[in-house]
This record gives sequence, C-alpha cells and structure tokens, in this order.
Amino acid sequence: SMSGENLVIRWEVDEISKLSDEPRFSRYYHQSEIPWRLSVRTKASEQTKNVKHLSLHLRCNEESDSELWSCDHSSTLTLLHPTQPNKSLRLKGMKPFNKADHSFGETIIDFASLDFKGFVKDDKITVEARTAVTAVHCVRPKPKIDFTKPTPGADNVALKLDDGIVHVCRR
Repeated sequence: SMSGENLVIRWEVDEISKLSDEPRFSRYYHQSEIPWRLSVRTKASEQTKNVKHLSLHLRCNEESDSELWSCDHSSTLTLLHPTQPNKSLRLKGMKPFNKADHSFGETIIDFASLDFKGFVKDDKITVEARTAVTAVHCVRPKPKIDFTKPTPGADNVALKLDDGIVHVCRR
C-alpha cells in the first residue's frame, strides 16, 4: 500500500560476551503499520562447521495471526565497526516477508573474530537495519483516535483527570 518508506533501526547490544543461543531482541519500531525489531544470538551449526558465530536478523510483523499479510522490502543489515566504518559487515535481502517467513538475516561473523577484529567496544556491539518498504499487503491501518477532542458522530463522554480532560467515545 505504501512505497519507499524508510526505517532505520540502530541497536547497541550490551554484554556481548554473555550472548548465547537464546535470542536477544531490540525494542519494536513501527513502520508502514507493522512492527519491526532486530535480534542477535550465537549460532553454531554444520553450516558454520560448529564454530560459534554471531547471528543477526531483522524481524517483521512476527506476532501477527494473519495468514495473508506480506511486505515487500529492500533491507541491509550491518554490523558496524566502531572505528573503521569501511570494515563494517553487511547482509542485503529483498525476499518478501510473510507469515511463514518473517525474518531476514544469517550468521555474519565468527564470534572470536568480533573482538579480534575490533567490533566490540566496552563489551558492546552496534548493529543496524536499513529498510525501504516498497509495499505492504493485507495489513489494515490502525484507526487513529485523538482523545483530546470529541469524536464527531459518536456518544462522547469527557473524563476530567488531574492534568486535563480525555474524551472517550462509544460507537
């Protein structure tokens, strides 16, 4: 429904030395009527020859119960190098998100190299997602209600609170 809406999430992940295979999540960011967040965890698999790696993912609308929604996007995930930006590591993805596939990302670097290559500062790393949302399908916009004034064409009740008046309506 919307085109070219941009989202930037920058997240400083602390206590990186304590990161485990249990995912850690950034806060939610709302863009194009849907919630987005980043996750990090460690991962060792056959794919990584059982060496512990940092896994970074962008997650989109993951808690939706709808089977129908999808989101077209172009995203870049970055592990930012604190002192040498040209050493930052990037993953790019464009596969549409939907109910079955609501995250994009992968292992980005082996865990030992994080420190060795200078990505860790004060036991923290910084990760970033830059997403251009090109279309969102089957997501209903949430109605915007302004509680500071009466709603036209509704039964209005004004609640007087200590610091002002809140207008509540029944439809």
